[in-house]
Amino acid sequence: MKIEFIELENFRRLKSVRIDFAEKTTVFIGANNSGKTTAIEAVKKFLALKSSFQVNDFTLSLFSEINQIGLEWETIEEPPKDWMAPWTKLLPKMDVWLDVDSAESFRVQHLLPTLGWDGGRLGFRLQLELSEPIKLFSEYKKNRLKNKAILEIAKKSDPTIEVDLHPANLIEFLEKHIKTSFKLRAYLLDTSKLNIDSEVSLQDLDESQVSMPANLVKQLFKVDFVPGQRNLNDTDGFDEQGAGKRQVLSQTLQNFMNVHSGDETELSPEDVKVKAAIRIAESSLDQRWNYEYQPKLQQIKQFGYPGLTDYEMSLSAKFESKDGLNHDAALQYRTTTGTTSNSSERDTLPEHYNGLGYQNLIFITLELMRFRDSWLHPKSSDVVDPEEKDVIQPIHLVLIEEPEAHLHVQVQQVFINQAYDLLRSHEDLEDNIENHTQLIVSTHSSHIINELPFSVLRYFRRNPLVAEQLATSKVVNLTQVFGDEDESKRFVSRYLKLTHCDLFFADAAILIEGSAERMLVPEFIKSAKLDRLIKSYYTLLEINGAHAHRFKELIDLLGIPILIITDLDPKERNSNKSALPELRQGQTTRNEAIKTWVDKKGLIDDLMKLKEPDKAVKSGAAQVRLAYQTLVEINYADEKESVIPYTFEDALFFENISFFEGAEGLGLIKKFNKACTEEKTVVDLIETIRNAVKGSTKANFALDLLYHDKQSELKVPSYILLGLRWLQDQLVYKQEKIPTEKTEQEGA
Repeated sequence: MKIEFIELENFRRLKSVRIDFAEKTTVFIGANNSGKTTAIEAVKKFLALKSSFQVNDFTLSLFSEINQIGLEWETIEEPPKDWMAPWTKLLPKMDVWLDVDSAESFRVQHLLPTLGWDGGRLGFRLQLELSEPIKLFSEYKKNRLKNKAILEIAKKSDPTIEVDLHPANLIEFLEKHIKTSFKLRAYLLDTSKLNIDSEVSLQDLDESQVSMPANLVKQLFKVDFVPGQRNLNDTDGFDEQGAGKRQVLSQTLQNFMNVHSGDETELSPEDVKVKAAIRIAESSLDQRWNYEYQPKLQQIKQFGYPGLTDYEMSLSAKFESKDGLNHDAALQYRTTTGTTSNSSERDTLPEHYNGLGYQNLIFITLELMRFRDSWLHPKSSDVVDPEEKDVIQPIHLVLIEEPEAHLHVQVQQVFINQAYDLLRSHEDLEDNIENHTQLIVSTHSSHIINELPFSVLRYFRRNPLVAEQLATSKVVNLTQVFGDEDESKRFVSRYLKLTHCDLFFADAAILIEGSAERMLVPEFIKSAKLDRLIKSYYTLLEINGAHAHRFKELIDLLGIPILIITDLDPKERNSNKSALPELRQGQTTRNEAIKTWVDKKGLIDDLMKLKEPDKAVKSGAAQVRLAYQTLVEINYADEKESVIPYTFEDALFFENISFFEGAEGLGLIKKFNKACTEEKTVVDLIETIRNAVKGSTKANFALDLLYHDKQSELKVPSYILLGLRWLQDQLVYKQEKIPTEKTEQEGA
């Protein structure tokens, strides 16, 4: 049994989304505040049934509709008869669709649609509903009438008073009464009504449908969570000598060990041995714990710790009372090799002497081991139904937020490759197909997703603003983009693997053709004083050759503004032979990106006439702008000549002749300078420059310019500058026009 997908509605910025779950590991990716954390919070609150809902869990754009209900309540004397009708479309709900084998029907008997069900997809809904509607109506109206009466009395003494007393509306009232006003209920879903091909298929429930206790869901899932904020360097409680420092790893280790210690009434023989060792002596306890738990701690080695120069971990009891297990088990690092030392010489260091990266790695690893073992061997207090003490939940759902914190690249890559295996590394799980583990990871690390197949990635895309609505997000299953093995998809997937997938975390992207542009465009952004673009999260992708069109399907889904800086790449009429760009020669472009987004025919004459706004197009969910060489007027030797640049390099020269006339340097800079000195006519200058570009090393040219003394005087080629200004305008719109959710609704 496994979760196939969930559908979520009205939860924070996730107004209506489907999130597909991979069989083993699913990774949530996307820019900041796109909804990744929101999705994890939704899974926790709906499936773990531990966290209570808050008003800020409602989608912010629906607050006005909820307040409208409150205004209507203030005008009526009796509670409305149809309570749920207006609330059904406003409150958070989650549909969960499972893939269940027929042999597991006994586990889901409360979800079976018919007695003849023979395996396959099963669904149920968890939704927030009014628990005591009449009480809510009465108390809200009572509060509002009381406030209005107080305000009327105040206005008699000062008619200018204008204030809304708390609660000013239904939302403010619910902030303090949500726990008593709503509860979670579960309903069966009809598989026949599911449209699997649609983006979201939340079905309407039959009015006669009876709910079932939401707690029944708990019998199917064990949900565990590692938060993004792990406070590994928390210094609260420090005194001048460092006493009182919170030992995060020691507490984590104690939690892991407690999984195996059992209750006092259910001690295993090994637990008795441990307690006997505590009563003997501290040194005996140290030896015992290291003997019992070191084999478990050795599993951390599969994540690359300790390395060649790192300290081994050991355990040391802290005797603060007669029972050492009730206090922190102090994690220590041995500075000598071999077993735990019995000598009086100190050979260990406390846990906080290790770096934050390894502390984070050890912390997460211990937590995963604890989650796994507590799932397989739950204590009595963790069992939903005491009569089913030996029955564990068939699905173990583990959620990890941003595991990359403090970890260098190689450790991140090892972690994501080993995490799922660690969750399954137990003798009770080796050949067990009845109990399924699903790992959900949210990340901002391109290095982590670089290790994974794109089929497990779920991209959270911030939707553009529509009318006056607040920002929401959509979830894209990247299997849709990389699932088929055609040439373009293979190219894109391999290319992104080489570039560490920064595109998935950016607010905007600039696609360029060569290494010279890659090095110089960031400098152009600075020299043009495009401050908004400088402060934005854009990524620069070098696409060797005119391959941008291969990214179209991905660009359409990502929905971020894209600037493509490319070359005209003209060819002769009725031939595929490359040609220098000229007007009125019937030339067309060979550049597929230009033909894909701007002009299918690609006639050079038409491209030169195209107005700048027409070079930007809507492509799927994205805005795409092409920037290619255009006519430049050259003033040289008292002559004027209009020319179409052929490459980035000659375009740069034609708009910076005065710069290169006085520029000293090597390589192409030297050739440009020489041409400005020797050529007597503008026609000869153009020919010499183009010949110089053909035989040059463009990367070296860019490097020479970057370190040139007068580099700040270099003008940005106009076709690139106009494109960069367009991109900045797109980001200004996104940042200044789209309201963001409140802090509680942010999805990191």
